[in-house]
Amino acid sequence: NKWPEALENYEAGRKIYLELGNKQGISMCDNNIGVVYEEQGELKKALEKYLAALEIKKELDDPEGLGAAHLSLGSVYIKLAASGQKAEFLRKAKMNLEQALAISKSANLKEEIRESYNGLSTLYSEMANPKAALENYKMYILYRDSLQNEENTKKTVQAQMQYEFDKKEAAVKLEQEKKDAITAAENRKQRIILFAISGFGLLVLGFALFAYRSFLQKKKANIAISHQKHIIEEKQKEILDSIYYARRIQRSLLPNTKYISKTLSRLHPN
Repeated sequence: NKWPEALENYEAGRKIYLELGNKQGISMCDNNIGVVYEEQGELKKALEKYLAALEIKKELDDPEGLGAAHLSLGSVYIKLAASGQKAEFLRKAKMNLEQALAISKSANLKEEIRESYNGLSTLYSEMANPKAALENYKMYILYRDSLQNEENTKKTVQAQMQYEFDKKEAAVKLEQEKKDAITAAENRKQRIILFAISGFGLLVLGFALFAYRSFLQKKKANIAISHQKHIIEEKQKEILDSIYYARRIQRSLLPNTKYISKTLSRLHPN
């Protein structure tokens, strides 16, 4: 109910729609500006805006908009009747409300039909016609209850649809959870297999490293033994060479056996 702020924003919206050349938007703003004026009691300004909105709705051939515009005009004419020229304003109110009802029925706009009957009931009360007021009020109640029943039915259907949706969603969620559980179990199985293979691979690698290390140590030992053997053989060769060398020296210094025998025979002939 902050009417000045509402009016300011509707005027700003109308200016933008005017710049865009959007007649639907202009008529909507005109109607809403009329509502603000009507709520503030500025009925003549409201009437001016409602009439402007009506002309655009006629141009656009908008049944729903036309029905709403005639309803607004009927409402404001009833209120203007209290300020003077009662018969004239009530006549105009009746004309607009009947047009609103006819347009709404042709387009099967139940909410507008309901409000048209409500407006006509108020109008006939102002015209001191209680019978017509009651008949229109009954029709208003009929459409009101029908719309409420439709709304209740709609809510029931929506609730049922929501229930079915939630049920299906729960089933899908449960199925997904099962799939996730299977996937998780399969992943655990794969990890166990991977760990087992990795462990076996590490064991084989460790054994291979141990065997390779042993091979290197054995090779190193064999090299050391071969080296020691070579040293010993060299030493043996040196010793044998020394022995042979000493023997050659000995043989070169000592006379041979024939020479000794010949010498002894010569010294001792008998």
